[in-house]
Amino acid sequence: MNKLIKLDNVNILILFIFVFLTQFSSINHEVIDWDESTFFVLSNYIAEGSILYVDFWDGKPPLLFIFLSLFFKIFGNNLIVGRLAGDLLVFVSVLIIYKILSKYYPVKISMSASMILIYLFSYDASQPTMSEHLGILFILTSMYMVLKDTDHLNYFNTGILFSLAFNTRNNLAFSCLGIFLYLLITKKSTLKNYLNLVLGFITPITIFIIYFSFLGSVKNYLYMLVEFPLQNTANRFTLEELKSDIYSKLNLDQFISLEVIILTLLVLSLFYFFIYDQKIFKNNLFLLNIFIFLLTFISIIAGGRFYNHYLIQLFPFVVVFIAFGLNLLKKFPIINLGILIFSILLNINLLTLGAKNINNFINIKENLPILTISNYINENNLYNKEILVLDSHLIYFYNENLKSPKVIHPSNQPDIKRNENWLRSLNRLGVISMYEFESRVKNIPDLILCKDFCFEYLDKEYYEDNYFLDLNKEGVSLYKKK
Repeated sequence: MNKLIKLDNVNILILFIFVFLTQFSSINHEVIDWDESTFFVLSNYIAEGSILYVDFWDGKPPLLFIFLSLFFKIFGNNLIVGRLAGDLLVFVSVLIIYKILSKYYPVKISMSASMILIYLFSYDASQPTMSEHLGILFILTSMYMVLKDTDHLNYFNTGILFSLAFNTRNNLAFSCLGIFLYLLITKKSTLKNYLNLVLGFITPITIFIIYFSFLGSVKNYLYMLVEFPLQNTANRFTLEELKSDIYSKLNLDQFISLEVIILTLLVLSLFYFFIYDQKIFKNNLFLLNIFIFLLTFISIIAGGRFYNHYLIQLFPFVVVFIAFGLNLLKKFPIINLGILIFSILLNINLLTLGAKNINNFINIKENLPILTISNYINENNLYNKEILVLDSHLIYFYNENLKSPKVIHPSNQPDIKRNENWLRSLNRLGVISMYEFESRVKNIPDLILCKDFCFEYLDKEYYEDNYFLDLNKEGVSLYKKK
């Protein structure tokens, strides 16, 4: 027993090292996803005393902002703190998957699947600190509780976890529904159990309502939680756009790629289970996993848009299916050992890159493009000028002298026709003016900061007539009024 405990502790330490180093492989990328920048900026403002959904607004539930604001309050507001907060979430998710799989499978399989999960979490779109990381952690914790003690499940605590997931990402209500359906089908639960589940679910929401009522922003909170997701879902991609997005972002348009290989193995494993191994449906882990996976996948497709970081919500459940597939090969220990070695080698390049970035971190920090421009603005006393930030809004996180608009990421604001519903709602709530972006552009601000969206909403003629390029740092441009 002591040897098993020691081996388990060694495995957990190995997983921790792998998570930390693979996640650190991207620290030289200042902006991986604009959503992460928004989370950092808003969370820092909350840490300084601003009121969420009133002083500043974003269409995400509050829990990630509260989580990050605590980190910034305790450890300071810098990029590395924000990323390490996300790394912690990744590690705990990997740890829970490892613990779940260890209950059902040999250590080689649970470690192989965990290593594959670490690799999936190391994709570019998975590297930033995102709401998916925190939200899926609550789902995985619920999954662990349900599987660990099916006969004495605390329904109230499970309901709390459902509510925390919902207050991190709205679409995870579907994942909670998957767990609920599993309980409904497989357990002889009483009405009291389900009442406790509901009571647990409404408890955090009630606390948030009281909290935001005290701050005078309960209407804004309830709008974000219920009405905004419905309005945002209405702004869907067309079916053809959605199909094209899925194909390109999963590399399904290529004859051979790692994504195609993983997806093919997943489909073949599921096909085998459904056709040849009906006993598998008596396996609690398989049944629960497929309920959560399918409902989460449906929630992504139902949203009408497909961004790479949405896949973070599916990765843990994909590797559970992979573990099922590996278990089919348990009679061939040499194959399982080979797969374990392969899963480790998958991460080697990222491990070495992470170690290199740690060794070179001071130089990396000194050359971050947006941080460099922020320092340039301060050094040249430009912080009193009116600035229009089109996408590189991480500058508000770095520079306390710059005043951010209430809606920090403006990329959706210019498209008034497509986003009319929620723009009108924010106007009604007194957050922003319906035509705020147009008004700022018409007034010709002193500075424009941008990278990817420089010419998305403003044409070249606008720049040529009014601005000159004052500074460019690795594609991030600062334009100054003539």
